[in-house]
Amino acid sequence: MKRIIATVLLCSLAAGLAAGCTEEIPVIPSETSETTTAGPVRPQDDYYRYINGEKLANARFEYGDSIAADAFNDKMITEQVEGIISDIASGSGYSKGSEEDVIKTAYDAFLDYDFANEPIPEDLVKMINDIQNCNTVDELMKIDAVLLRDYGLSGLLHLSVSYDFFNAGEKILLFSQLTSVMDVSFEEMREDNFAADNVAENASIIMQTLDHDKDSSDECGVKIANLAIELYGSTNMDIIDTDWDYIYMEILSKDEIDNILTNVDLSEYVKTVGFDGEHCDRFCVIDKGQLIRLNEVLSDKNIEALKVWEINDLYGRYMRFIAPHHKLLAYYVTDSYDTPEKQAVNEISHTFYLETDPVYVERYYTKETDDALISMCDDIRSGYRELIANASWLTENTRKGLLAKLENIVYITGMDRKRHDDTKFKDLSGNYFEILMQYQKILMKDSIDSLATPVNRKEIAMPMQMFNACYDPTANTITITVAITNAPFFDADADYYTNLGGLGSVIAHEMGHAFDSNCIVFNENGVYDPDWITPEDMESLTERNKKAVTYFEDNFTVFGVYHVDGEQTLGENYADLGGMECVTSLAKTNEDLEKIFANYAAVWCRKRVDSTIINLLAYDEHSPEIIRTNAILSTLDCFYDVYDVKEGDGMYIAPENRISRWY
Repeated sequence: MKRIIATVLLCSLAAGLAAGCTEEIPVIPSETSETTTAGPVRPQDDYYRYINGEKLANARFEYGDSIAADAFNDKMITEQVEGIISDIASGSGYSKGSEEDVIKTAYDAFLDYDFANEPIPEDLVKMINDIQNCNTVDELMKIDAVLLRDYGLSGLLHLSVSYDFFNAGEKILLFSQLTSVMDVSFEEMREDNFAADNVAENASIIMQTLDHDKDSSDECGVKIANLAIELYGSTNMDIIDTDWDYIYMEILSKDEIDNILTNVDLSEYVKTVGFDGEHCDRFCVIDKGQLIRLNEVLSDKNIEALKVWEINDLYGRYMRFIAPHHKLLAYYVTDSYDTPEKQAVNEISHTFYLETDPVYVERYYTKETDDALISMCDDIRSGYRELIANASWLTENTRKGLLAKLENIVYITGMDRKRHDDTKFKDLSGNYFEILMQYQKILMKDSIDSLATPVNRKEIAMPMQMFNACYDPTANTITITVAITNAPFFDADADYYTNLGGLGSVIAHEMGHAFDSNCIVFNENGVYDPDWITPEDMESLTERNKKAVTYFEDNFTVFGVYHVDGEQTLGENYADLGGMECVTSLAKTNEDLEKIFANYAAVWCRKRVDSTIINLLAYDEHSPEIIRTNAILSTLDCFYDVYDVKEGDGMYIAPENRISRWY
């Protein structure tokens, strides 16, 4: 179901353009002529719709959107960030190199840059020419290393600095999984028989911009498409589909990597990029099979195709500077009808978000909010402490390990976002392209140099202006962004239990990931070590996992037809369940529980188009929102007590079929 045979894609290349055909979907007439007006939804029957029904019924999809009626409209965050940029752009006199100075400098330079008439920057022209003049893979990989170091590209090897999953506090060079070729994703290739044609077409267009005739360009396009199919066929798509790719990671020595990358001088490559050679004796690989095939592709016999692939990636990164000079590339740049000022704001918000982020925190986050948030996090930690301590099915050694892991969890909040070192950015100058290049080189140098520095557990991995919270098993940390501390998720002035049902349930979910079926294999220090759990407890966990899989697959459907994949969603379902068992354990009265339940359902409010839901069922590790709400509440005894749920009610599950994470 999840993989389309690659040879089908290859056949589509030879098929060329074929006449399209459509089939009408038959309309099945209703056999009944009478309709019954449904009464109001009861919490005992469908709690999700009991809370969200009116909002969902009144929601309308905007043109092009697949989501409506979100619990939180993140357009507010966008407007706040854009307001910050506009305010800074209208000011002056900022300290040289400060966040405000970088924003102001880049904003003014963007407005002054005439994208339609400025020639392609000389740096880009030279790089494109250098790529075209390559005759061997060795020559191309030297340029590829420069593109990674100076131009912000991922490079053909997708090599970057990462946490070392097997050594606490250390970093390692990671070969990430390749997920696309020529801007066509492997997910598209899995789902669309003609996706390889898009690879060929994109490659042909690139060739034609380099003054090759269409016939030879098309021929080269087919060759690149064939290479893409080879790489797709060697790709482990389960890694693409999972949020937890660490289970596929392998640590290889330099010699082992050299034995795989026989067509690449890796020592020269990492030296050109600028990585500290003393820290390049071990490497982490996510998809070893794909890396082996990539090495085969990186052959001199494929040099012409590889050059086009490299130029395509360079084009993609700098398309706005290149497209105005090639009619064939007009399709890749969308005309904007916004004012120049609005376009500049959009550019800064996306490209210089690390500069707006600390300003956003200072403007929209307070010590009072942070104190309330940390206090709630500590309450949630205490809830888990009790759950783990009283979990009778755990052996004492595993219980101690889980409690140690719990106590070692570190929170990362807006208060941890610090301003940058102004001296690094004080010399930004020139036109917009030059400023952009200077800025990218500074950020990339920091990333390259970080390989030789120990892990900082308070390092912020996501912008505080992003609406999110996440658990990182390699650092044993929970990041809670400033953006998510908005109602209905969190309001410092709101009732405590309302907040506990909102952001509290999200934090408890993230904390629950530390103990779910995926991340429990990391110890208290963030080291991937499945053997730290006793065999007896692992057997108990496996049995509980099986029951949880059955619970979700057998009791809940979407559209009355589609079942969730209990194995695929197990980790997220367990995090949801453990989180709700935790926050409900903090309630003192039924009224407290009602507030928790109500906001828990409210923050999962979301309406999606049917096709999106069906696609998510196939590949997403999260259950649909209605199941995340009803399936979790239907297995909590306290929910039955509060709403007097009885056999025959829609939310009723027989006691022997209910599940628990901790009880």
